[in-house]
Amino acid sequence: MNPALIDAHTRLAKPGDKKAIKRIAERGVEEGLDGAIVFAHQALPTLPKKAPKSFALFVGLELDSDIGRLLVLPRDPEDSWFADSDEGWRSVDTVGDNGALVFDADAMVRQVNERGGIVLVAQPFDTDLSHPTAEDAFAQHRGLGGVVVASDPKHESSNTRASEAAVSARLACVAGSASAADEPRFGSVATVFALPPTSQQALVDCIRAGRVW
Repeated sequence: MNPALIDAHTRLAKPGDKKAIKRIAERGVEEGLDGAIVFAHQALPTLPKKAPKSFALFVGLELDSDIGRLLVLPRDPEDSWFADSDEGWRSVDTVGDNGALVFDADAMVRQVNERGGIVLVAQPFDTDLSHPTAEDAFAQHRGLGGVVVASDPKHESSNTRASEAAVSARLACVAGSASAADEPRFGSVATVFALPPTSQQALVDCIRAGRVW
């Protein structure tokens, strides 16, 4: 069985936008990818019931925290805790950050891990994105599952810094374009999965075990 190339961070403006999800699959095939993890900000995307057979789709939600943007991957997308409700992830503690309220990373990581999920730090040090990550964040916060160390081949400096920080903290390194299907850098980077994940659970287990590069 051949390894799989998966863009570990694609984005939707609206979590239920089926046309945008379909476009991610179409563009992914055009770019030679085998799959993509689809995220929406503060919402878990809803995948179409009839998923494309030749392209694997997985889901997660983006959340801002006191150590930067987090990518939350549920092991079971049907778990009601990951739905948009006051009893789920919205109930996690928040802290002040430059006048805005963001989630407490330690609390979020702990609760996601308790439900079998995994939390990644998204594109640290990438100056195109408005969620800087402290240099020592990975070492200080236990329980993180990995780091998106590449979002654009042009960002060599921030990619290298992120990779070095992740390796030092012994966290899995993944790559994702942090883009929608019609943005220029979609498909420019991807994560290699040694064994193609056939389910959301398998995806989470592969990253947690570090069987990615």
